[in-house]
Amino acid sequence: MPPIDRAKEEVTVRTFAGDVCAPLSEEIRSALAALMEMRWVDVEAELSEEDWVEYQRLCLAESPDFILDLPDYYAFFTYSMFRGRVVR
Repeated sequence: MPPIDRAKEEVTVRTFAGDVCAPLSEEIRSALAALMEMRWVDVEAELSEEDWVEYQRLCLAESPDFILDLPDYYAFFTYSMFRGRVVR
């Protein structure tokens, strides 16, 4: 197998950082709630009973203590984007 010529693959990577703080717009609140649901799906098996109760208290949108509704909520996030092309 010949060596890979990286210049032909046009590989790039970028990392982005951002932050949000209360009061959250409905768009940001919905996006963060969806992210929490995606990231912690089936998390119950990984937690103690006490932690599961606390998770539900803080992370379920129907909870009166939902973390995204706190008046002093602040979050930061990072994500990376990779782009490339496979040369055949």
